[in-house]
Amino acid sequence: MAALTSLRILSAIDNRLQYLAPDLGRLSRLEDLNLTNNPGLMCPPPEVFKLGVGATRNFLNRVSYGKTHGSIELSGLALENLVLPWDDLQSKLQALVLSRNQLEAMPPTPRRATGAPASRPCGSTPMPSRRCRPRSASCALSRVSRSI
Repeated sequence: MAALTSLRILSAIDNRLQYLAPDLGRLSRLEDLNLTNNPGLMCPPPEVFKLGVGATRNFLNRVSYGKTHGSIELSGLALENLVLPWDDLQSKLQALVLSRNQLEAMPPTPRRATGAPASRPCGSTPMPSRRCRPRSASCALSRVSRSI
């Protein structure tokens, strides 16, 4: 999708997205991102997404940079939880800077070395649905209830 350099609106309502590809951060013209009703979406984290499309693109760019350059800097983003696409990062990542956040645990990584199955790219805990526009101060976050 990074090749879609003129893309201004991306709507992926009512899907099962778990994460956004880091390369989406390169969509510099993207101004409306609607991900409503994607209850498993973990990456980018809600703390970043609520800051708007620009912040979301910036976060994804940082992760994309880590894929190619081996270093991701995510300091001062007030992150409470962080799940990254480890499968894309594990062969290159040499530095991960998470200073000045509110993390209670280090981000989980795949456990392939022990023979256990790899974790999903961005986790499995349901997150709020999201819609984000650059002109708004924050994104609308609405809880998605599941019937069992």
